[in-house]
Amino acid sequence: MLRIERPMFKQHTQLPAELDKQNSLTATVNLENVGRTLSIDLKAFTQIWIADNDSSVPAIWEECPKVGILAPHESIPCETAPLRATPDEVQGYKRRTTRLYIRVYAIYWDDVEADFRHRQSMCLFHTFGEPLDSFRFCASGNSIWHDNLQQREQENPQRPPGAP
Repeated sequence: MLRIERPMFKQHTQLPAELDKQNSLTATVNLENVGRTLSIDLKAFTQIWIADNDSSVPAIWEECPKVGILAPHESIPCETAPLRATPDEVQGYKRRTTRLYIRVYAIYWDDVEADFRHRQSMCLFHTFGEPLDSFRFCASGNSIWHDNLQQREQENPQRPPGAP
């Protein structure tokens, strides 16, 4: 199983200044293998956007550098694409009428259940003015599931809109 750690802005980021520079704000998330087996053919994707709720999701997914295999207790950083927000969206975020959202989506095999393609999704949000490492979980979009149809139907998790 992967643990997707809460996003962090780069340490040097001065959030208001970065927001006002078009396409300069990014966040980094860490994916850690907290299971007992290898995560094989690991691929991860991120989204970053500003909106008034987590259901309005951008269609663009940024692929993290291909990892391939992640051993137990190893972690890798993954940076989001730069935030593409309009001046109105940035102003809404600064006024706290909207939030900054980050979604991470990971797919991988493991060497025990090699016939299941594991998928994990996590959605977090940040409210302007809070500490830069303070993200909270979205109301939806946080799940783990497998490519086994019967198991998926039993667990019935929601797949992120537009997920690869």
